[in-house]
Amino acid sequence: MAVVSLLGISDPRTYGKETLNWAEQAVGQDWVNLCVVFPVLLVSSLLVLRRDSFRALLVWLGVLIYLIYSYVLYSFFVHFGPLFLPYVATLGLSFYSFVGALANLDWQGIGDLFTNAKTKTASVLLGTVAVLFTLLWLGDIVGALLRGGVPADLDKVGLVVNPVHVLDLAFLLPGAFVVAVNLWRRRTLGFVLAVPFLVFFVLMGVAIIAMMIVTAQKGFRLAFPQMVVMGVIIFLSSAIATQYLKRIQ
Repeated sequence: MAVVSLLGISDPRTYGKETLNWAEQAVGQDWVNLCVVFPVLLVSSLLVLRRDSFRALLVWLGVLIYLIYSYVLYSFFVHFGPLFLPYVATLGLSFYSFVGALANLDWQGIGDLFTNAKTKTASVLLGTVAVLFTLLWLGDIVGALLRGGVPADLDKVGLVVNPVHVLDLAFLLPGAFVVAVNLWRRRTLGFVLAVPFLVFFVLMGVAIIAMMIVTAQKGFRLAFPQMVVMGVIIFLSSAIATQYLKRIQ
């Protein structure tokens, strides 16, 4: 990930076949992948390996969700080129690391670690974000269908569909809502996946802001209200995840 992100930033040929908007979004995400995601992934991995830290494991799982999501985009929606195989390798390694970690957890004993955990606030935030973004994307999609057009900004990225709509509506947002419900009911699935989803929201929020800034430097409109919303989500997710982790025994 670090290598392909560095190449995406430094070599203009990496996204030479993309539209300007889509290419600059990719560069913005590469900056975040290199400067934020990579250090968090490295530190959490070392803490899991050397100290067997369950808190670090939850953060690590969140980074993996981010990587799976992001490298679906890189693998399927960036033109074929020399980085195709590294994109696919990163996607596959992230996916099987995530599945392998969940498969090897002691699910029966995990509930005892969360006796003192405050779950309501995290549950509300996860559920609220899931519902709001579902309504936002559906409004964009249904509005386009009713007027016989395409969703906003689709022409700027030069794609036949918006892959973010697909990933969010099919996988991410339903998953976040299911985790929110399970966390509210204090079930093991909610205990385990709440922090990973909050970590994903933080990392993706930072990436989205970086994309907005980079594209704005190329003359595209800076969506300041959306930046403020993402900033609020980043702050709340970080604060709630931190408090949640502190109460794990």
